[in-house]
Amino acid sequence: MYKTFYYLMSRLLNILCLSLLAFSAYAEYPVVTADKELMVPVEGGNVYVRLNGVTHADSIPVVFIHGGPGGTHNGFVGMTELADERMVIMYDQLDSGKSDQPNDPINWRVERFVESLDAIRKHLKVERWHLVGHSWGSAIALEYTAKYPQHTVSTVLGGTFISTPHWIMDANLLVNAAPQKIQDTLKECESSQPPEAPVCNAAYIKLYSAYYTPVKPNEAIISYEENVGGNGFNPVSYTHLTLPTIYSV
Repeated sequence: MYKTFYYLMSRLLNILCLSLLAFSAYAEYPVVTADKELMVPVEGGNVYVRLNGVTHADSIPVVFIHGGPGGTHNGFVGMTELADERMVIMYDQLDSGKSDQPNDPINWRVERFVESLDAIRKHLKVERWHLVGHSWGSAIALEYTAKYPQHTVSTVLGGTFISTPHWIMDANLLVNAAPQKIQDTLKECESSQPPEAPVCNAAYIKLYSAYYTPVKPNEAIISYEENVGGNGFNPVSYTHLTLPTIYSV
């Protein structure tokens, strides 16, 4: 899929995920700095992990699994509000964000992503935890839950990605309902010679604006996203693991 599509879709699904969880962290909770940061060794390299609420040793922690592939934990930082009662775990998957970025296709296997998540659990000495997966992260959460039910208390899914054919079908339904001018622009954006990014951005915003109302993040979260560091979104791993366009299989 085209990178602009990913960016805007990820922003939309972040909003939907937060709404489904009945949280309003973007509007109300400015504390987004980590209590602890560490790098955890996994197959292929080291992944960045951040913790909040580390003093709540008696409560079952929650881990947030970001989308992509190639996304980052940044969209979840508002969830630190939960750290008043339990440890909140966020991480960047290998090849994205603040984690190592070997960009080796041998690492881009679902089972390796699942085992990396369990490596984090073992490193933190967590016996059981809640999983929250978003988009691609929901696929990892489902696979993890199936393989490690003994370590999974609950699994919460947002913007669930399970079936590629259904994903394509749903995307095309949205596009076909848009004005013809928007449809034509979107097809150009998914072509081998897309227009400039602002043209595609405007078309995607027009497409999605009928289905959600944007909320303004607080200044602390904006600052975090601007200064978090790392390599951010990785289009290489994303393209390798997804389809070249939203219109074809």
